[in-house]
Amino acid sequence: MAEGDSLPSLKRFLGRNRGMSRVAIANGTAVGALLAGHDGRRGFLYHLAVDPTYRRAGIGHKLVDRSVAALKAKGIARVLLLVARDNTTGIKFWKKQGWESLTFASPMGTNP
Repeated sequence: MAEGDSLPSLKRFLGRNRGMSRVAIANGTAVGALLAGHDGRRGFLYHLAVDPTYRRAGIGHKLVDRSVAALKAKGIARVLLLVARDNTTGIKFWKKQGWESLTFASPMGTNP
């Protein structure tokens, strides 16, 4: 589990960002999920995941579209995400959806 992924942390995130995240259900089982939120200025997508047996069925695309639409409805004009450099499948997915690589910035972080 990555930092910030505890149940209390996820509950806090979902509470601050009501209606932004999405879950895809098939046959009563969660087969995809996307965490999304904003800081009032920029939107952010986190942790898109689709069960491998359900990939290439448009589920990830629908999750993204619905979360981005929810962010847009809140007045968010720019949405960002992070993709691991070695996640070639993820990079291909995002570029196919029209997302662009940002060359003017590098991700940085700290654990306070």
